[in-house]
Amino acid sequence: MNTPRTLIILSLVAILTTQCSRYSYYMPPFQTVDHPYRQQLLGADSVKKATFINAAISGAGYNDDAADAAWFLQSSIYNTHKFGILRGWYGATLGLGQYDIDSYNGYNAYGNTDPDLINANAGTTFYGGIGAFGGLSVAAKIGEKTEWRVLSLETSYLKEFGNYLQFRNKLSDTTVDAYYDHNYFWTFALGTEIATKTKHGDFAFKINTFADVNRMTGYFENNGFPVTNPRLSGASMSFHFSKYTTGYNFTWGLGSYSFFFQFGMNFRLGYL
Repeated sequence: MNTPRTLIILSLVAILTTQCSRYSYYMPPFQTVDHPYRQQLLGADSVKKATFINAAISGAGYNDDAADAAWFLQSSIYNTHKFGILRGWYGATLGLGQYDIDSYNGYNAYGNTDPDLINANAGTTFYGGIGAFGGLSVAAKIGEKTEWRVLSLETSYLKEFGNYLQFRNKLSDTTVDAYYDHNYFWTFALGTEIATKTKHGDFAFKINTFADVNRMTGYFENNGFPVTNPRLSGASMSFHFSKYTTGYNFTWGLGSYSFFFQFGMNFRLGYL
């Protein structure tokens, strides 16, 4: 036997099978998209409370190598208040979307993936969520019409329904590497924001970081080492512009084996 040639062939086979392989991670469809930008009152505003309707559409990639794609249309109604340096908001939300489960092709060189189970359920699935949210921020005045919302703490709770949830209910840690076996998604977020009022309209820039209360079942790979029952997390940046009673915003971000972009609008109604 030609030992060097055999080693070269085996090395090439190992490289090719590794490149054709990926992990199988089935996360909640709300990962990273459950904190759309919601407009707040500025210190320079004459009113102290207002009601807004918010609508946002998101596109996201999930799973290892962003193999799965999803979109989510979410609407909410919320009240916002200002009490001196404090800004508070709370409301209810409803969202619908679709999650495309990609077929699993190739060899799994890593772990527990069952391609037959995944492929039998591959395709477009429906999902939705209904829930509530709220938050509080501390603002510091840095100009006549500009404020720095130094720290914000917010939470979001969404009860999931749909056949993407039914698919995840079929999974176990022997058929995929990691999956989310909860039917609700509860997260907390910490953020900071600069907002200002000009003669052309209101502008804001916000950075948010968020984490899930629950954990995945299974493991994530992290630089060659498994992380058992990982907690989902992420971060986002939002840009906002509003004039009169209508606001527009764009948000993008990254999370645990996920990325997303989001367009949203806020409509000021008055106060309910």
